[in-house]
Amino acid sequence: MANRSCCLIQGYHMPEVMPSLLILAFVLGILGNGIALCGFCFHMKTWKPSTIYLFNLAIADFLLMIGLPFRTDYYLRQRQWAFEDIPCRMALFMLAMNRAGSIVFLTVVAVDRYFKVVHPHHMVNTISNWTAVGIVCALWTLVILGTLYLLMENHLCVQEKVIACESFIMVSANGWHDVMFQLEFFLPLGIILFCSFKIIWSLKQRQHLARQSRMKKPIRFIMMVAVVFIACYLPSALARLYFLWTVPSSACNPSVHMALHVTLSFTYINSMLDPLGPSTFLTSQEPKKNDSKNNMLPAFRSCTFFCKCLHFKEGEKNCCVFRDDFIAKVLPPVVGLEFVFGLLGNGLALWIFCFHLKSWKASRVFLFNLAVADFLLIICLPFLADNYVRRWDWKFGEIPCRLMLFMLAMNRQGSIIFLTVVAVDRYFRVVHPHHALNKISNRTAGIISCLLWGITIGLTVHLLYRTRLIENQGSKLCSSFSICDAFRWHDAMFLLEFFVPLGIILFCSVRIVWSLRQRQMNRHAKIKRAINFIMVVAIVFIICFLPSVAVRIHIFWLLRKAGTENCDIYRSVDLAFYITLSFTYMNSMLDPLVYYFSSPSFPNFFSTLINRCLQRKGPDELDNNRSTSAELTGDLSTTKNVPEALMSNLSEPQSPSYLNPVSS
Repeated sequence: MANRSCCLIQGYHMPEVMPSLLILAFVLGILGNGIALCGFCFHMKTWKPSTIYLFNLAIADFLLMIGLPFRTDYYLRQRQWAFEDIPCRMALFMLAMNRAGSIVFLTVVAVDRYFKVVHPHHMVNTISNWTAVGIVCALWTLVILGTLYLLMENHLCVQEKVIACESFIMVSANGWHDVMFQLEFFLPLGIILFCSFKIIWSLKQRQHLARQSRMKKPIRFIMMVAVVFIACYLPSALARLYFLWTVPSSACNPSVHMALHVTLSFTYINSMLDPLGPSTFLTSQEPKKNDSKNNMLPAFRSCTFFCKCLHFKEGEKNCCVFRDDFIAKVLPPVVGLEFVFGLLGNGLALWIFCFHLKSWKASRVFLFNLAVADFLLIICLPFLADNYVRRWDWKFGEIPCRLMLFMLAMNRQGSIIFLTVVAVDRYFRVVHPHHALNKISNRTAGIISCLLWGITIGLTVHLLYRTRLIENQGSKLCSSFSICDAFRWHDAMFLLEFFVPLGIILFCSVRIVWSLRQRQMNRHAKIKRAINFIMVVAIVFIICFLPSVAVRIHIFWLLRKAGTENCDIYRSVDLAFYITLSFTYMNSMLDPLVYYFSSPSFPNFFSTLINRCLQRKGPDELDNNRSTSAELTGDLSTTKNVPEALMSNLSEPQSPSYLNPVSS
């Protein structure tokens, strides 16, 4: 660790001011840029050079946003960096690179507008998408090379017991970093101002255009972009210039120090506001009727909770566990709702699988096992809720404790595995319709399922042969996620069961969507719904499992840094972990939607059931419904070419079997 000469000003309201600014920028920025990227990826019908530039602007802003939680944590810890040297370099590099990338592509968008308005017949306006992609790659290369130096040197500096991670030292000039910081503002500023004034001047010269109400909005927007850019970046540039001008007298000056850090946070606000750019720019080209905007105001609540810390030894490992009153108040209702809806959904799914589906196929075997895993997990939740209500005071004995933890872990892992298998099954049916895997028998699918269950049980059986009860002051705590100073098999499996399936599910989903778009089938209404559903499954998987995994990784970082000498530092992250862990059970609650949308048999069954209950249909109508159901659930052989399968019934479009792994 390099002990650079640095100036760390403690206090001065930084821990109170900075986290609030960064959290606001992160929440609104991640929402805005995430929605923008979703719009570009899944709803953009035609791509042009201008949309390619805006897409890369959104990427730069989104990547910058996901680095802000680390800086927030840094300021909350009184500028104490907790993640060592390499993460420090990566964090500073990502912030600098994507800030520069955001500015570069904002400038390119301004130049693109300039040529389209001022020089509409210029050859620049006729470049192809591939040329635009080449320009984008060249710009990203320049941005990376311009900020790569942040990866080459140590940015940790030590003052007393504080380890800081800073790219701007407040003792002297930073050389290349200061040069880049000023250039990436003043050079784009000149270009953006020139383009903005030329566009406005050109439109005003053509008075018949300037008077049109449709043109007034883009003019005001162009001016607003320039003003926001100046407001966000000028203060930090001036603060750093003032320091460089007055050094060494301004070295370690608290006011200058505070001014630089606060104004640097303003630069992230520009990335938070950039999503307004794509929406305004694109809608100004293609105005839509009945356009509505939803304002989202983030609400922050501070929760106080009481916690008792237990310090104990598990074998040769020192561990910390907590008993939170907050968990007893919040988690039982959440787990209760997951139990009720999960039991109804998965119970009904198993009933349909067992008694109302006439034929079995390989894909249906996998979905059936997914339903079994989810159902077995859901029936354990009442015991978990009781454990939370009693504030971790387990009343059912040693063996039931082991069984509950084993069932939760095994079926959570089984649910993830079979959800992954369903994604792989869809992938082969769509992308490789003639592959031999699409012709496997039910017996082979059953053997594969048994092997997967065997692997799942083998990976989680360790929870059965070691005691999980922790006794303290007459209470017995039953938990498999203690905070221990050694990395355990259970922790390794918890991480692997997320990241490996995540990679497979994302690969399969992207390949399916890409394959259908390459064949221009995404214009079909039912195919669009199927594509949207595939993406929703992937997004829900990430939302349900990523938070708990991210918090667990953070706990490992803290353990590596501080050990278990002081358990109090783990209070908040332990609470966050158990709250996010409850999200993982939500995935099993939502999995019945996979069955509903994966097989026409499910919606047809529910439709028939509801109609019979309401006695709205006579015998003739029910017979007609059965014939329609037979049409919808007839197997479009995977040996057909996809276009033939789609065109099999032009009069009544249907969702082909390669998107529906289960069909009657």
